[in-house]
Amino acid sequence: MSNLIAPESGLLAVTLMGVIVANQNYTSVKHIVEFKENLRVVLVSILFIILAARIDLSVLWDFAPRSAIFVAILVIVVRPVAVFVSTTGTGLSRKDKIFVSWMAPRGIVAAAVTAVFSLGLVTSGYSEAEDLVPIMFSVIVGTVVVYGLTSGLVARKLGLALHRHEGIVLVGAHSWARSIAKAISESGFRVVLIDTDHASVLSARELDFEAHYASAVSDSVLDEIDLQGVGRLLALTSNVEMNSLACLHFTEAFGRNEVYQLPATESNDATDHAPVNELRGRLLFDRKFSFESLRDHFAAGAQVVVTEFSSTFTYREFQERYTGSATPLFMIRGGEELEVFTVNRFYEPATGDKMVWMYRRSQPEPEPTDPAKPLTAIADDTATA
Repeated sequence: MSNLIAPESGLLAVTLMGVIVANQNYTSVKHIVEFKENLRVVLVSILFIILAARIDLSVLWDFAPRSAIFVAILVIVVRPVAVFVSTTGTGLSRKDKIFVSWMAPRGIVAAAVTAVFSLGLVTSGYSEAEDLVPIMFSVIVGTVVVYGLTSGLVARKLGLALHRHEGIVLVGAHSWARSIAKAISESGFRVVLIDTDHASVLSARELDFEAHYASAVSDSVLDEIDLQGVGRLLALTSNVEMNSLACLHFTEAFGRNEVYQLPATESNDATDHAPVNELRGRLLFDRKFSFESLRDHFAAGAQVVVTEFSSTFTYREFQERYTGSATPLFMIRGGEELEVFTVNRFYEPATGDKMVWMYRRSQPEPEPTDPAKPLTAIADDTATA
């Protein structure tokens, strides 16, 4: 309809419609997005095949030297100038501007628009306009190759690339979730807490945690929270269904293997009310540790401890000393790699590894170390003994 009113205005109309539909709050458009993504692959593939079929390879080869110079000017001169001028006063750092200057691959929009303009100009008597299509295809190939092969290297050279996404999103900012967050954060990993309880969020912020008052299943949470350096989600709320929904929601961002939730209570897990495996995350820690049991353990004085293993204090010695009172939570390898213990996955610590674990008492027993000394010193005491 837009093209009927003004020729070639359809692209602008579709773009504006996309902006409006994506930013409205009246109805969900997730199903439209999924359909569009599948349809886009088909249409783009067809369009590139049709446009490429119009190009004579000999003509493309004839334009190769001049096209290479044209692409070089676009990459080295035009794009950086455009970025630095348009970002003046935005607060972006020089490194950010340089990286944005190095990211401008051309694609289907440029190809489609050029083909339409070329046909229109040729029809109007400008026969040399036929050269626009092979030139644009050279630009597409050149920019995709240059940016695709070098963007990662440029980001690393500028110090903007994150080598690993080992951080964690914790759904739940209650007291024992904050204990886990403290141990992970002090080990050098980013932790983001999400909760719908104001008091829990405020308590977390008072401890200098990055805590957000939000629902983990809201449409906007993935856009509003900065997930840079974060690669997994742990759902630690008392609501099993909410935990499952949070895992499903964040699967889009982290993948199926990196969303985790607490097991249901043994009574619920054995009934038809437990979520099926496809509709929940991977089960954390140990099947017997539901939200209720963990809450009770921490209320009884359980603590989160970080222990480093060495040649003088091995994991075997650790097991002998804390059999029945230690529950492994996380494994830290080389100070860089964070692994999560699940009901189906256990990691054997090696020399130099650290383990984040929960110390609890299964039955009354003597203190494991001097009560005045923090539990992180347990390994040292044992090694000395």
